[in-house]
Amino acid sequence: MLNLIRCGWYTMPVFCIRSLFSGMLKERLAEIELEKNTPILSSTAGLGSFLADKESFYVRGILKENQIEEGVSVLLRENIRIKKHGFTETELKRYKAFLLNNALLFEKEKGKIPSKYYVEELIDNFTYSDPFPGESFRYNFYKEILPSITLADINKLGKEWVVSKGLSIILKAPEKEGLDIPSEGTIKQLLSKIETESIEPYIDSLAKKEIAITIDKEGEIIDSSYNKKINVSKWKLENGITIIAKPTTLQNDLISLSGFRPGGSSLAADSIYVSARNAGSIIGSSGILNISGLELEKLNMGKTISLTPFINFYEELFSGSSTAEELERMLTMLHLYFTNPNKDILQFEADKQRMIAGTKNDSLNPDTVFDNEISRIMTNNHLRGIPITEKQIENELNLDTAFDFYKNRFSSANGFTFIFVGSFDLQKLKELSKKYLGTLPSNQTEKSDWKDIGLRRITGVHKNTILKGNENKSKVDIRYTGTLDYTLEKELSISLLGDLLKIKLTEELRESMSGVYGVQASGYSTDTPYNWYRMHIRFTCAPENRDVLINKVHEVIADIKKKGASEKDVKKIIETRINRAKDGLKYNQYWSSKLKSAEIYNWNPEDILDYKKNLEKVDSNYFKKAANTYFNNDNYVETILIPENLNQ
Repeated sequence: MLNLIRCGWYTMPVFCIRSLFSGMLKERLAEIELEKNTPILSSTAGLGSFLADKESFYVRGILKENQIEEGVSVLLRENIRIKKHGFTETELKRYKAFLLNNALLFEKEKGKIPSKYYVEELIDNFTYSDPFPGESFRYNFYKEILPSITLADINKLGKEWVVSKGLSIILKAPEKEGLDIPSEGTIKQLLSKIETESIEPYIDSLAKKEIAITIDKEGEIIDSSYNKKINVSKWKLENGITIIAKPTTLQNDLISLSGFRPGGSSLAADSIYVSARNAGSIIGSSGILNISGLELEKLNMGKTISLTPFINFYEELFSGSSTAEELERMLTMLHLYFTNPNKDILQFEADKQRMIAGTKNDSLNPDTVFDNEISRIMTNNHLRGIPITEKQIENELNLDTAFDFYKNRFSSANGFTFIFVGSFDLQKLKELSKKYLGTLPSNQTEKSDWKDIGLRRITGVHKNTILKGNENKSKVDIRYTGTLDYTLEKELSISLLGDLLKIKLTEELRESMSGVYGVQASGYSTDTPYNWYRMHIRFTCAPENRDVLINKVHEVIADIKKKGASEKDVKKIIETRINRAKDGLKYNQYWSSKLKSAEIYNWNPEDILDYKKNLEKVDSNYFKKAANTYFNNDNYVETILIPENLNQ
């Protein structure tokens, strides 16, 4: 990792100018990350407060291990390019539109923004005296001030901040044999050399591209229904797509889109698994209609819109959001992700190199070694249950294979369900859906479904100790797993049992014993690819305390199995669940998630409003029964991480 930092005395910032400068520089660096043979894996930059009354200009980059010197040169050279030539009018126009649209979004959603946002703003106001304007003030301020900011105002900052005096260049790298780190003298020579080079100005190569397609026909709705109680419409299109639509005023001008269908990488042969597993993210980031992912991002600057395709183990998915104004654009993009996705070699190589870098030093990180070993143990070392290695990425991740698998999965839209929740006109959504979704290609002779890949959790009792690292700490991970006859009621009981366990372990391990800062405890169950559950406990502690804390965990579990839960804990858990549901009903994403669950499991979506359902039967015996069912002492895995130098 490389950090270039220059600090100075804090003055009252011209916030908009600095935001524009920082944002445009990040966009420049994003392009460098996609250049052929680039030494930069990822990067960021900014101008603002640093420490106390100091401010700074910084550029940070994650560099390829075999191109450290080249990476330093690239970042230094881009600094000098900014100083000598500045930015362009087209870059400034795009980023002004981005800032103004962001402010407009907050203005539209005022009164419906989560309170945690305001908490962070107030903390910064108290700590740093940062301004705390209201949404209307900020939007009107941006609307007034942005047109008056000139390119000269922006480029002046580059001349002021990109200087050698006060510059710190910090290189961080793992202690690793064979890693060639440039010396201080080498870096100084690079800086001197680059400052005297003839550096060409940046050329904004974004052509006049548009996200547009011509569709001369419409699909037909062959069945429809309406649930008045929850204001949800459901349409079945002739090409096998289902649409669920719930207009809301929960947010003033935001629409949430969720698309799903069974299938996923489970349908890929083991020989192409690595490429298939990553096909959604790779092709999704490559863009559409011969517009690269980076160009697509630029074309959408100044618009509130996002759309991403995914392929996970057992599903193909879409996740998106837009304003009412950009709804048609979002659906146009969705149509193109089916019919005209890109195969971008530069994006692929950048993604692949980032993935390789992300796994290259896994064996040196104790936490990663710990988590990876648990995955191997829990899944019986199943190919698809363990983390992908650097060697697999290098040898098996192939662009053509990933693209072909993506195209195969999205060649037909039959079986997809799309859920829309938000501030849209229902009739307009219906017409747009018939046009952009109803005309998607569809093979209705083939039903998409996931395939059981044989991934199963280990059975029996297994205790494992992993020696790694020198930090004086231990990690403990305990997992009870087993099979069940899956139902939503059982899913709830396992989840609630996790809530109780969290309360009791926090009381005992943290508050009574002061042995941990915090403890994780949760219950999870699913019917895919088979009916199974997991009760999971994890905490970090001093190595010498691990045994007594583990014993206490088992004592707490035994106590729940014997006595159930106290009246106080039952009341607390039920109240928390009810309040969480009440709060969730205020947000589009919550409705989208619940409507998806209702569609998959065929339960009455009106039950979304009945958030107390199944909670009335929760009492002490409810937890006692659940604990005796799901904490099987003949079937759990206990894994401990301890320092290598610990005298056992």
